[in-house]
Amino acid sequence: MKHQLNNEWSFYYMVPDINKSYVDRIRKVATFNTIEDFWALYSRMKRPSEIDEGAQIHLFKNKMMAVWENEENSRGGKLVFGLNPKDKDSLWENALMALIAGNLNEGIAGVVISKKSNYLLSFWITNSENSLSIKENIISTLKIDPSTSSSFKDHNPTNSRYNPRNWI
Repeated sequence: MKHQLNNEWSFYYMVPDINKSYVDRIRKVATFNTIEDFWALYSRMKRPSEIDEGAQIHLFKNKMMAVWENEENSRGGKLVFGLNPKDKDSLWENALMALIAGNLNEGIAGVVISKKSNYLLSFWITNSENSLSIKENIISTLKIDPSTSSSFKDHNPTNSRYNPRNWI
């Protein structure tokens, strides 16, 4: 017997190819809706420490993608945390576990880890007005050091109240 999750989830991988558009670089890896299928996929996937610079790994619910044009994402934004390099793999795994278990589900559409000059963990939220309470929940649930650098970027560039800003 398999253990059903509350949502269907999809993994995506973004290749670091500057010659392609953002959407054309996103490739769906697989979709799952049981904990057993999650572990079957995750056990074979690259960890953040193994991806190429410029690459990203995404996990989104209900076949959504990390594009602000999606209706579910259009009123939201993304909370971005800078990661300590030694914590990137474990924090990524903890974020995945918390999301699929429903501990971080409220108002979060998905999570992205990206490797640039450093590692960034981005939570895509569905409503910008809830960004501070969701940030507090993420910090508490994942036990992120509150002094960790973080920022919020609204997906609606005309929303002056929630335009990109840093939290200190």
